[in-house]
Amino acid sequence: MNLGTNPGTNPGINDPDAQAMAVDGLPSQGGVVPSTVEAALMTSAASGTSADAGLASVAQAFERAAQRWPGAEFVDVLPETAAVYGIPSGAVTYGAMQRRIVALRAAYAQAGYGTGHRVGLLLDNRPAFFLHWFALNGLGVSVVPINADLRAAELEYLVGHSEIALAVALPHRHADLQAAARSAGRPLALMAGGGLDDGDAVPATPFPTPRGQMSAAGLGEPWAMGQGGASRSPGVDSPTLASECALLYTSGTTGRPKGCILPNRYFLHS
Repeated sequence: MNLGTNPGTNPGINDPDAQAMAVDGLPSQGGVVPSTVEAALMTSAASGTSADAGLASVAQAFERAAQRWPGAEFVDVLPETAAVYGIPSGAVTYGAMQRRIVALRAAYAQAGYGTGHRVGLLLDNRPAFFLHWFALNGLGVSVVPINADLRAAELEYLVGHSEIALAVALPHRHADLQAAARSAGRPLALMAGGGLDDGDAVPATPFPTPRGQMSAAGLGEPWAMGQGGASRSPGVDSPTLASECALLYTSGTTGRPKGCILPNRYFLHS
């Protein structure tokens, strides 16, 4: 995977099929997640089985690929791209990326993130997007890609409606995100993470479990409420094919943006 210069976009999907899972009221933005899990496709091609055979999540798919091809190149950042983004150029192997993912996942777990949380990613078209996505996915955390071109009102809507606990963002956008969270009345932790090796320490989650969270397996059911309406702490269960993997948004051109809850199965078949 070569990363060329196109700083105005994220690696992503713009798939009409995603509209089938739209949930009214969730926000729409242009930020998107990677269209394919390269590792999952490589694994399925080598085994001759369907993409999700024996796989439960995109993180597991990448881990399997890293075990089989640790020395193969996962991403190659071109010099001109590195200059635009201020990140190192050169190739990163599957094995090296997986080691970073495992370390970051442990840090996220230590900070209290787990099943049911959502984390916003505002990282432009950087390889670090994959690092945080796969680290969080292994804990059952859903990612919410954030379009770098959002205006203040749009950012406020996204932060408030998606109920993200944390935004991993480029440092120069932290003030915008803080302002959006204040306007939305939402607690929000912030973390820098534009590079593969130069991110901040993971801040503690500002709340133990999202409110009104919907699972990809049962849309409309507030999974986070226990008996008597008491909140449960985020789980540490391994993600499944039906677990929410990402929350993407429509453009909102004819009304309020709609959020599309996409499970792991969606990406393993992309």
